[in-house]
Amino acid sequence: MMGSLLVAALRLAAMQGAEPLRKTDLIRLLTGGALSKSEIADLVRRDCLSFTPTARDRQDLEALGADSAIMGRIDACARAAPSRPPARPVTVRSAPSAVAAATPAVPTREGPVVHAAPRPPQVAPPPPRQPSAERTGFLSGPGQRGVVGQRAALPLVFEVRDSSGAPLPSVAVALSVANGRLLSAGDPHTDSLGQIRAELVFGERAAPTVVTAAVGAIVRQATLYPSPGPAARLVATYHGQSVDRQLVLDPDAPAFLHVRVQDVFGNRVTSPGVVAAVADDGILKVTRVTQDSLDAVVTLRPGRPGGGSTSLVLQAGRVRLDVSASVRRRP
Repeated sequence: MMGSLLVAALRLAAMQGAEPLRKTDLIRLLTGGALSKSEIADLVRRDCLSFTPTARDRQDLEALGADSAIMGRIDACARAAPSRPPARPVTVRSAPSAVAAATPAVPTREGPVVHAAPRPPQVAPPPPRQPSAERTGFLSGPGQRGVVGQRAALPLVFEVRDSSGAPLPSVAVALSVANGRLLSAGDPHTDSLGQIRAELVFGERAAPTVVTAAVGAIVRQATLYPSPGPAARLVATYHGQSVDRQLVLDPDAPAFLHVRVQDVFGNRVTSPGVVAAVADDGILKVTRVTQDSLDAVVTLRPGRPGGGSTSLVLQAGRVRLDVSASVRRRP
């Protein structure tokens, strides 16, 4: 039963063939035994061959059982081959095996393969630009001079740039000052030019004013130099004690009065020259005034015995100090 099915399948495949036979197809027919040699010869006559047999091919086919009828059909195909259209690829169906013929086809559940569209490559954003320590610092304002308690003539300008020299906007800058104060700087972030500006008022001491700007780990300082203000008062000391409108002197020894000129904040001011005078030089005499750039020493000597009181005037430019001076009586 199985053999009959196999022979019938091969016959049907042979009769349905409409394409030229390949060498492998011819070998299967000769060795399969499904068709007789006359049937093989008729098949070769009808479909011809897709190849031109060589001498070695002819020997192999004859060795497999091709008789003179089959070889004659093969020779006829070889002679007619130039006039035939080019052979198309053909799939020769082999006879199904008994097991394959008896086994029903099982439908597969696999559908068409759908290829997902490739995702575009993820491009990492460039790292944020960082301030450069070599290109970040004060652009203008450091080194200028002014007067204590007054506003600096020029604002301080601090600039932030990256390593390529490009300005960095919207960078936070922390500003602080010693011996002074910063006026409202507005937004503490750099502008589109990578800059931030600050107005400064000098402190009360005639000493350097230092402004510090910090951007992360980058710290820069600007130094400015305020000078003392205009002369505002005279200060006199006697034996290290400040003379406050009243001066009491010993009768038998000269008195040395130290006088200095100060601004309103107490900073020493260069003296234009101290002048001293008394109302009654019989009670007290001004014997000498020694002057340097900052201080003056006024030497006073008691007058006649018996002591008494008189007024003492000290003056430097437009600044004046009036003192009531008394000389003790001798015991």
